[in-house]
Amino acid sequence: MVAHFPTELAMQVDWANEGAQWYAFTYVDGGMLSFASSADEQQDLDPASSAARAVLQPLTRFGFNIYATPGPP
Repeated sequence: MVAHFPTELAMQVDWANEGAQWYAFTYVDGGMLSFASSADEQQDLDPASSAARAVLQPLTRFGFNIYATPGPP
């Protein structure tokens, strides 16, 4: 999934509502460009070897940060 958000809170809420397990974002044009994965996997897997995280990993070379389990703080 991909989306552009005006704020981090809007991004967190939307990805949590969509069931995203991992997401990546960077700041673009005064907002946040974000990609998310809703891949099904066990929650107890080692996060470092997560398949869903691995899908987003290539985005880091473009300045994206990768996080797990979105939701409002």
